[in-house]
Amino acid sequence: MKLGQRSLQILKNFSTINPSIYFKEGNSIATISPLKSIVAYATISENIPAAFGIYDVSKFISVLSNFVDPIVEIEDKFASISEGKQKVKYHFADITMIKVPPENKIKFPSPDVEFDLSNTDFASVMKVLGILGLPEIAFIGDGEKVFVSAIDSKGAINDSFSIDVGLTDKVFKGIFKQENLKILPDNYHVAISSKGIARFVSNDLEYYVSMEASSEF
Repeated sequence: MKLGQRSLQILKNFSTINPSIYFKEGNSIATISPLKSIVAYATISENIPAAFGIYDVSKFISVLSNFVDPIVEIEDKFASISEGKQKVKYHFADITMIKVPPENKIKFPSPDVEFDLSNTDFASVMKVLGILGLPEIAFIGDGEKVFVSAIDSKGAINDSFSIDVGLTDKVFKGIFKQENLKILPDNYHVAISSKGIARFVSNDLEYYVSMEASSEF
């Protein structure tokens, strides 16, 4: 098995949600944050031949990056990572050491709002959020347009920044902690439910993210 750049990119992103991951046989991977506020799923181009757990995904990626084009062979208790004369034996973690997503995929409720969010717009908001030191991202509907905004809902910081991303006839404010929007840079279709959850979907990724209790619908 060889892990391509896209799969490694996804794994690196997933490691920011949960430092550990449990691979299941097949071409789907998933992770969940320790507080269960984020669940993420991805479809990768490689086929995982057997189930195994990695306790420190960042360390695993670093080992792989030490090679140019490594081959990963899945053994019973470890992965054999090799290229030419070089070989690393990387031992797996027991599933009991890893927080894994529910067996059944999240069933998303009927969305109240849907719109498209470009990578460019989201990156712009995240950049300004950092510059202004704002703690939250909000998707706001004023009955005509949808805005993605960098805000401080508690009012400690009065600065804010917004970008118009779509149309809506709804009035709402879906608020997310900045640290909960750990989505990989991409173009997403976003669906938001008044039940307190949002879904971000791209070609090969799905993120389910909990909203803050201060959200308004």
